[in-house]
Amino acid sequence: MFDQNLVSKTKEELTAAKSVAILLPPDPSTDLVAAGLGLYLSLSDAGKQVQIGSGSQIRVENADLFGVDKIKNSIGNQNLVISFDFKEENLKKVDYDVDENGKFMLLIQPQPGCSAPDTSTINYSYSGASADLVFILGVNSLEELGKIYADEKSFLDGAKIVSLNLTAKGSNMTTMAFHNNAARSNAEMVGYLLKAWDINPTADAASNLLTTISTSTNQFNSPKVTADTFEVIAFLMRHGGNLGRSPFAGSSRFGAFPPSGLRPFMGPDMTPPTFDDDELPPPTPFPGGPGRVNRVPADWNKRPKVMRSGQSNFQS
Repeated sequence: MFDQNLVSKTKEELTAAKSVAILLPPDPSTDLVAAGLGLYLSLSDAGKQVQIGSGSQIRVENADLFGVDKIKNSIGNQNLVISFDFKEENLKKVDYDVDENGKFMLLIQPQPGCSAPDTSTINYSYSGASADLVFILGVNSLEELGKIYADEKSFLDGAKIVSLNLTAKGSNMTTMAFHNNAARSNAEMVGYLLKAWDINPTADAASNLLTTISTSTNQFNSPKVTADTFEVIAFLMRHGGNLGRSPFAGSSRFGAFPPSGLRPFMGPDMTPPTFDDDELPPPTPFPGGPGRVNRVPADWNKRPKVMRSGQSNFQS
């Protein structure tokens, strides 16, 4: 699927990296979310310090993907930012103090006659992103990352980047670009690369990727399904991946096999048919019941013929 020299180079960079950031575009598709989380969960399990971000909220239809709560709308973690509504001309001084217990206190002193900041408007966030390696999925330029690029432009402009995208076009962001329009999904590309990099996905990561590959290939019936696709599927299944949305289950959250007590072939309001006794036909007499004469062929009652030693004829 990809040039092996590029695969090897990226594997070396990933092995050396202690911290990794994974970035998705605003309003990412289910495929991009599953691919990003597949990387996030697998690299976290491999001992990396990993963060994953998107410049917007994640769609509600992606809420059942494992790890979706880990996606933040910012990736900075070096600086604590405290923001609130306050006019600069009303500010006299900003100071701080540390008490005997080590508690840090920030002092915002207003001008005489001005009110102090309203605590109900205070918000907390982080800035100052830092990572040894950055994976960027589904964009052709850093600007397409939206808010995250605006917040962390200085960091991203100098970051070591790996780009993954379903396109044949090259990348102006990095030389480590895994761009391919032959694959059906980003999830398939991530599964392929995890296998090539000798990184074992967690069962949750494998399930995210496997389910999305199934959906994007119309349950593996797409003409874009190749031998590489099935190798990725086998790899993910060996590491605990399962189809959370079975192709045989429709929209059921129970998959192909509902729990005991539910009838899989009946609707929720259907009950088995019942009959009154008056509607039932009379029972058919059992063939061996009273009044029946058992007729056995006569030759069945004869003694069996026996051949004795020294005799040439059978004796009855």
